[in-house]
Amino acid sequence: MDSQETRILIYSSDTETIDAIFDLCELSQVDGLRLATCATLEAVEDYLEHHSTSLLFFDFHSFPETEQLSELAQRVSPKPTIAFISQLEQNTLVRALRNGADGVFSLDEVRNDSLSLVRSLDRQLGRAIAIESARYLRDSLSQSLEELKPIRMLPRKFNSVFCRLFTSP
Repeated sequence: MDSQETRILIYSSDTETIDAIFDLCELSQVDGLRLATCATLEAVEDYLEHHSTSLLFFDFHSFPETEQLSELAQRVSPKPTIAFISQLEQNTLVRALRNGADGVFSLDEVRNDSLSLVRSLDRQLGRAIAIESARYLRDSLSQSLEELKPIRMLPRKFNSVFCRLFTSP
């Protein structure tokens, strides 16, 4: 993934909700957002096989079993996941959070250009960008260390050759 690219994956089959999320993302302070949508869990799995994502928005009610949500959240982790639910009922809210959602919003909040959702989105994207930057730096450092291995071995090789030259009869 391009280090400047921030991808949001939206898992929903409801076009009104998808349109609302697109509108909210336009209000975001984060530049360069790329949004992708998937209507089925299979499409999400396929997308994640070929692309990384900075944030996952998902319809909590799309998961027939909560362990599917838990597995998906683990796959996206440590990147943030935001669930949207039809009504903010305590039981549903707790199930979403316990199974991997980092944030939960009602569909009313999503569809009504909630500024609190935009602020939360910006915070979560900031977290995702920091994670991606740290991962990029770690990978770059690992690659640099790998490139230095042959150079670090030179003194040992020189020492070995030097010892053989002067200890040979």
